[in-house]
Amino acid sequence: MENVVNTLLYCYPSFQSVLDGMEKLAYYKAMVSFCDSNRTVEQVEKILQINIQKERLSKIKRIVEYALSDFNKDEYKLIAEKFFNKSYGIKDEYSQRHYFRKQKNLFEKLVLKFEEMGVNEDWFEKNCSDIYFLNAKYLTIKKMGKRKTKNCKTIINI
Repeated sequence: MENVVNTLLYCYPSFQSVLDGMEKLAYYKAMVSFCDSNRTVEQVEKILQINIQKERLSKIKRIVEYALSDFNKDEYKLIAEKFFNKSYGIKDEYSQRHYFRKQKNLFEKLVLKFEEMGVNEDWFEKNCSDIYFLNAKYLTIKKMGKRKTKNCKTIINI
């Protein structure tokens, strides 16, 4: 479940630009369809597929925004520093240990919020697996998690 939440949060800052790109892509595919040698039905199916993915990504964006809406300004800044590559200088306000403990607690709250909304591994597979950048990020995060676990086991066995 943590892999799904990590994926959605790390990708969230790019959702709007991807949505805008999908809209432009669908428009241009329609405008230059006369140059395409494929049958009209195939062209329309491609445009519809882009629009379906765009609608799904828009829904995912709203889900992430809803999950983030429960947090106050300071909590949001902590989340943004970790996942959205923003700098508010909050790290300097706390000891390093306290800062990371707060981030860990906020992440656990986020995981619970997403679980309450029905977001889990199965949901991700159903709704996000054909959206390339989300699936690629998910697989990368999942692979990194396995590598961390493997490294921890190696250290413990020594």
